[in-house]
Amino acid sequence: MSGIQVLSIETLKDYDDGLLAAAFMANLRAVIADLNERPSDDRARKLILEMAFVPSAHGGDLDRVNIEYKVKHNIGGHEGREQILTPKIMDKKMNLVFASTGTDARQQGLPMDD
Repeated sequence: MSGIQVLSIETLKDYDDGLLAAAFMANLRAVIADLNERPSDDRARKLILEMAFVPSAHGGDLDRVNIEYKVKHNIGGHEGREQILTPKIMDKKMNLVFASTGTDARQQGLPMDD
């Protein structure tokens, strides 16, 4: 899917052109493989998605949000990436939007509020 999307659990598969989902699936496969290879090891295997949101203001208003994400498991892991999201008011609620084509959401010509 291309265009502007609201960040949500449903759109995480499209976020960062699918790289977050690919990292999640790679880590999930590693956890499953470890469970199959060491079934008698009763320690928990953890799959962790960590997202850090850092606001950036311009003129006292929220201009953008830098997001750094990491997907990892406790048997090894992959490095994360940093992306920028744009705040957008939709249905009287603040949302964070991203362009799934790899461009800045602000470049898509969308109004910043409804």
